[in-house]
Amino acid sequence: MTLASSLQLDDVRTLGALSLIAASIMRLQTTAAISNRVVWSKALLHHIQQMTALGVFISVVN
Repeated sequence: MTLASSLQLDDVRTLGALSLIAASIMRLQTTAAISNRVVWSKALLHHIQQMTALGVFISVVN
């Protein structure tokens, strides 16, 4: 007996639903990872801008 013939229709529906849920979770994880990188990039850029402004200020004062 093959796997396909041993599965009932409800099993197929359950597997289909689980695969859709898994795909949605993977998509959410990818989106979260991308937005997390964007947040870190913005924070790093802001930090660099602050350090540059501080460096210019110290140069002008000296």
